[in-house]
Amino acid sequence: AIGFDEFGKAVRASEMHASAAKLKDTLASAELESYTAGNLDDDEAIRLLDSIHKTREIFFGSSSAQSSHRKSHRRLTMVPSGVVVAIEGRALRPSEPPGLAFIGTPPPEAQDDEEPNSASRMVWQLWQMGKEDFAVESGWKSAAERDSALALLCHIAEPSAFRRLRTEQQLGYLVSVDIDVLNGVSIFGVTVQSAKIGPIALEEHIFAWLDSFRAEVESMSDADLKTYKNGLADAILNRATCLQDIVDRDLAEIRNQRRFFSRRSLRAHYIRHITAREHLLKILDDAILHPQNTRLLRSRVYAPDLAPQVHPDSKGDTIFLRSYEDIRLFHANQPQWPPAVRWNETEFTHS
Repeated sequence: AIGFDEFGKAVRASEMHASAAKLKDTLASAELESYTAGNLDDDEAIRLLDSIHKTREIFFGSSSAQSSHRKSHRRLTMVPSGVVVAIEGRALRPSEPPGLAFIGTPPPEAQDDEEPNSASRMVWQLWQMGKEDFAVESGWKSAAERDSALALLCHIAEPSAFRRLRTEQQLGYLVSVDIDVLNGVSIFGVTVQSAKIGPIALEEHIFAWLDSFRAEVESMSDADLKTYKNGLADAILNRATCLQDIVDRDLAEIRNQRRFFSRRSLRAHYIRHITAREHLLKILDDAILHPQNTRLLRSRVYAPDLAPQVHPDSKGDTIFLRSYEDIRLFHANQPQWPPAVRWNETEFTHS
């Protein structure tokens, strides 16, 4: 005979054992990437990393047999160009547990006057980071020229969007513009949160801002453009003030597979001396504003009282993703971007 407490402990122990076995299998087939930072010289860092890898092999075995399968899960699904792809969710009321609710999931009754906001997140998939031949085929002299122009474009766009959508139109408290690298693919994103209007209306405001932003860039004085360029270049060259800042910066480069470790001077040089107005307009015209060429993923979050009651089916040039199964099928049926480019630090130097 066994008591309920003992039985519960036994079940938890069994679950932990199964989880540990699964974790061991997963780690045995995974690629381990180690990073060191601190008061170590090169030899000490290499010895430390060797000991980490040897310890892993002792506990989890060698992963060499699995090398052909490495990083297959880190490829990004390619959003089709010229098609509206929208993930549609519903904001959760405070009484609901954390998670994700899709359109069509009825909300509980409101318990107070505080309602969650609507939001729109629009993400443009631009190009594969570091793919030199694609950059040249697209009319750039190099990938470095193109990527530096994107960084400057975001640097100028952030205050422009905040001024237009937050200060002037007062759509909501949160307005942000960002660039990132997801599994080797450069993205440009705009996010707006609002208590006034729904996500589709927010998208219309975002597109209207983008049109006005293009005109803003085109008419910007050379002096103002130079100020933006110097400000961004100086920020890139600023030295980190503590080890934690260095670690955070380096881990971000590892996570997004961009790996700009030793090329800060090159990026600053391009932004300060190479990037021109026509480069910014080229990105806007070719990769963001052109309706047939852009790969745009829209994430719509409806406030409970704004969630539509009638949900049209996906058809033609519109794809709605309103369940985990919809998202799974979308990933299964769409092509993936190529694996992220492996950087060679020695090829990117500037004196």
